[in-house]
Amino acid sequence: MVMKNELWKDKLIQAVLNAADPKKAILTAFQPLNHKIPGIDQLRELGYQRLHLISIGKAAIPMAEGLLKKFGEKITGGVIVPKASYEMEIETWQQRFTILPSAHPVPNERSIAAGKAIFSYLSNLTPNDFVFYLISGGGSSLVTVPEPGISLNDMQAVNQLLLDSGATIDEINGIRKHLDQIKGGKLIQKTYPAGFSTLILSDVLGDPLDVIASGPTVFDPSTYQDAWDTIERYTLQQRMPKSVIRFIQQGMAGLHRETPKQALQNQRIWPAQIIGGNRNSLIAASEAAALSGLKPVILSDHLIGEARVAGEWMVNQAKAYLNVSTKVLGDICFLAGGETTVTIQGNGKGGRNLELALAVVKPLSEMKCAYFCSFATDGEDGPTDAAGAWVDQDTYETAKKLGLNPEVYLARNDSYTFFEKLSQLIRTGSTGTNVNDVCFLIVRD
Repeated sequence: MVMKNELWKDKLIQAVLNAADPKKAILTAFQPLNHKIPGIDQLRELGYQRLHLISIGKAAIPMAEGLLKKFGEKITGGVIVPKASYEMEIETWQQRFTILPSAHPVPNERSIAAGKAIFSYLSNLTPNDFVFYLISGGGSSLVTVPEPGISLNDMQAVNQLLLDSGATIDEINGIRKHLDQIKGGKLIQKTYPAGFSTLILSDVLGDPLDVIASGPTVFDPSTYQDAWDTIERYTLQQRMPKSVIRFIQQGMAGLHRETPKQALQNQRIWPAQIIGGNRNSLIAASEAAALSGLKPVILSDHLIGEARVAGEWMVNQAKAYLNVSTKVLGDICFLAGGETTVTIQGNGKGGRNLELALAVVKPLSEMKCAYFCSFATDGEDGPTDAAGAWVDQDTYETAKKLGLNPEVYLARNDSYTFFEKLSQLIRTGSTGTNVNDVCFLIVRD
């Protein structure tokens, strides 16, 4: 049974990662029947003579590779901004691009240099040029150019204050967009008079176009007033840098231009397209499960909240399904995707997927024959070298024999150490993509 569980685990993980593969996602997006993304013939008919790419995010390199496989030498050049830790081989095609590995998750001077390099490149474009923007998770940190009067230290302080306050990603981005010359659709203004299309690999639940990488090429619905409302909501008026308070108040008074709104539509702008995300990967995992003889059941593609609570919820949902569906025969694979959070209470080592899996250890021991897995699709769960961990119905008893109490490790947020001692970590290495997290629970008949 252990061998079969491991086989299922490997197949499902691979199916998820294949569906989230940036290069494949780009090539799939240009299928002949997809009229939402312009092909070479259409661009030529519209009078565009030169094609360019600007690729920003954790998947910047493989997304660029996918576009180049499609268009080859027809892409004149561009700027590519990956995460600094991304390992890449120097290839011939890279010689005609400016590649600037940058900082994540906290922006630094490299982030500003990357942003200015993009501005410089775009400044040379004409109405005969067309840009493919390739956007993936991490872009908010990798590229930034603060508005005049706002320093890098100010931006870093704002991010930390908002994170500590418990603000949502929408609220955080609503402020960041108004303090940055790139975010909130401001690259639209920098791209004129060239035309452009944006292809997005989503790392945000629900795929909100204006939130992913802070929507650099997407019209922004938020306002300076929204940004100020967030500051007041979390009583940050006295803790925010004075330059930030001053800039946002000036914006509300009309002294700074608002982020681009939908009313500024232009025929040169092709609507942004999501080419991959968590839902796509869940469907791929579901199909792989069915081909492996499992009955797939997608519980949620919006798994959020505390990781330890989400893990227990998933087990309880599976139990409830099994209690109601008494006539269901065979092995079932319950699937969920999303991005949970961890409230740090101890000084251990771990990540949200590891903590989620640790919370499942005890309730899973009460099931007759079950196997659980939770992993980050980018291969990096928190500050660890693991993507996640797996658990089966015997993990609890095995841990007890080794003197490991899962509740003690959970209390000090030390999930990595727990699973390392059991040799139940999942290591995929950096995958070059990110579409949030995926969990699956296999219950055998």
